Amino acid sequence: MTWTIAQAMAYIQSLKAAGMKPGLARMERALALLNNPQKRLRTVHIAGTNGKGSTGRMIQSILTAAGYRTGRFDSPPVMGLRQTLTLDGEAISAERFAALTQRMAALQEKMGKAGGLTEFELVTAMALLWFAEEKTDICVLECGMGGRDDATNVVGPPLTAVLTPVALDHMAVLGKTVEEIASVKCGILKPPCGVVTSPSQSPAALGVLLERAAALG
Repeated sequence: MTWTIAQAMAYIQSLKAAGMKPGLARMERALALLNNPQKRLRTVHIAGTNGKGSTGRMIQSILTAAGYRTGRFDSPPVMGLRQTLTLDGEAISAERFAALTQRMAALQEKMGKAGGLTEFELVTAMALLWFAEEKTDICVLECGMGGRDDATNVVGPPLTAVLTPVALDHMAVLGKTVEEIASVKCGILKPPCGVVTSPSQSPAALGVLLERAAALG
């Protein structure tokens, strides 16, 4: 039986109870079972504390206007969960969202309870699968939290890594200082890629970013 959008949303909601789990092993295993759609994508990867969502929307608009078929995945779902998956500014349809969720639920069964994806991981994997199936030219991916261990960081070196202004956030997970948090967020830097940051980036975070970019060439 084909799922409805209500069933899809209820299933995703049911995963909230598991909370967050560190590490990328579950994502890597799930994507391998999906034939690694992330390896077929070219990406712009965004991390930071402030302005990630608006930056992602602007980049998608620019790329779409330039003629590129541009996907975007962002978080948290301010306008609704479907609106976090867009193609050229248009949200994924309810029918496609439900169908992808149903496929992911079947995948969860294969992975078993211990290896199952969290809510954010599952939606991230759905987004990567959808973008690959839609043969996007470029995908704009926004980290949910941090960078190094974020579920979106399963992609290969991006075309460009973007670091919006970094401040103290999620300190229990990411670190107690701006420098520590910036170091985690710089985990999306993978050579060869361009790196872009904000002119209003704090000196503490900028120092970490410049050092990491230099070390990676």
